[in-house]
Amino acid sequence: MNKVLISAKCKPESKEIIKKSKYTYGDCVDFLARIITNSSTRLMAEIKLTSAEIDELKLQIKKIEHEIVSKENYLETLLNEWELNNGKYSDDLEENQQIKAAVITIHLLAREYDCKPLDINKFTGSDVISFHAKKCGITRIEFEELLLSYREP
Repeated sequence: MNKVLISAKCKPESKEIIKKSKYTYGDCVDFLARIITNSSTRLMAEIKLTSAEIDELKLQIKKIEHEIVSKENYLETLLNEWELNNGKYSDDLEENQQIKAAVITIHLLAREYDCKPLDINKFTGSDVISFHAKKCGITRIEFEELLLSYREP
């Protein structure tokens, strides 16, 4: 536990009592702070802290759920294209599917955050659009055009 340095003035008798005891001055200050603190204040602080931790965990769960949906959509797209090509592999096919999956992912995130696809960066706290464009091997402008032209089935 971290400790902080404080200074205080007290009666000489108090100083002698503490000096002769097995406790330090800091122990005495901590003890008094616990005594004078209202138990409901401590409880309320603990409630707020725990609520904030729960909210943070819920946000993490939401992000993970988005990643899962994105991966599932990408996998489904790949499987559909695999079937359409009778099980034949094509580099061009994978590139197009990766772009399509990225566009779908952005649209799903935008729907979840109730915003426009091009505004998704404001809601995620990171540059998701540039990330997906780079991952797909296209420019951000090209990716934004694809986002605008995509129509959900």
